[in-house]
Amino acid sequence: MPVALTDSYYPADMAGGTAIERPERIKGAVHALIEDEDGPIRRKIARSVDDVSARMPTAEEATALRLPQGVPVFRVLQTVYDSGNRPVEVHESVAPPTGTGSATRWTRGEAP
Repeated sequence: MPVALTDSYYPADMAGGTAIERPERIKGAVHALIEDEDGPIRRKIARSVDDVSARMPTAEEATALRLPQGVPVFRVLQTVYDSGNRPVEVHESVAPPTGTGSATRWTRGEAP
């Protein structure tokens, strides 16, 4: 049974022609590819902003997550920025409250 529905979006001018375009898993994950000093993108990830909300699921989400009627979901919209304050990733996750957690994000070089 799926525990969450997720989608990630990347700027086409950054991700075009890289492993991000392909459906295969990326060794070391996508952030490693973005930050690889010898890679095609070479950007330093500096911070992320998470917007968290709770709502009732759409019919499609309820079906995909196999939720009984009346169970809400959390939606997390995370925007990841590089050191030039340019967005490098937008990640959306929708999950029911059961078995999910929360994490605090912080900016490199600043206290959490």
